[in-house]
This record gives sequence, structure tokens and C-alpha cells, in this order.
Amino acid sequence: MREHEIQKVIVQTMRANGYFTINTDVFFGLRFLGNNMVKRSSFINQMKSLGAIPGTPDMIFLKKDEVLFVELKNDRGRLSDIQKEVIATLTNMGFNVQVWRSLEDCLAYLEWKREQPCTCK
Repeated sequence: MREHEIQKVIVQTMRANGYFTINTDVFFGLRFLGNNMVKRSSFINQMKSLGAIPGTPDMIFLKKDEVLFVELKNDRGRLSDIQKEVIATLTNMGFNVQVWRSLEDCLAYLEWKREQPCTCK
């Protein structure tokens, strides 16, 4: 299954579990530009000028008192060096960053969250 197909199912699942979802994969748009290097370069420069950072995890999931960054990969996908750097930076800042390869990874996370003791005030 392709990463974006996995992403659609995961977004539906997380929304059904009360999460607000943000897609940060702005560079996915490059695929629509084909091999036109001038347009690709222009698009990348425009996105960077607007604050887009290559290597940012694909999704941000928000729920009261919870911020979760998720990089989605299919079963053969590998993290690039820049993705590893961004994940390390976010983790060092105290954020929860996960790499999910399937809906099962998402479901396992949701099950783990359900098992956590409530820290409600």
C-alpha cells in the first residue's frame, strides 16, 4: 500500500478517535510537476519561504494536552537523513514523534493511549 493510501485510513481513524489532524506534507505537490526542474525549484523555494521545512513529519495529531507527530512510511520506506534530523530535533524538544508503517501501528498507539492512567484534573 502506498504511503498516501495509508495516510487516508489513518486520518479517518484518528479523527474518529477525537484527534484534530494537520497534514504537513506540502512537498507531496512536487509529484504533480513532473521533471520540470524550473517549476520544481520555484515550488520548493516558495514553500520554504512560507515556512515549510523538508523532513517534517507527514502528520500532526492534536488532542487536549497531546501533540503527536507521525511520519508515515510504507513497509519498504526509509527515513531520509533530513527526516532523521527533524525527528531528533522534535524528540529533543519533548514531543512524541512516531514512524507508522500501517493502520496497525496507529491502532496499537490508540490502544496504548487507552491503557495510560488518566492525568485529568
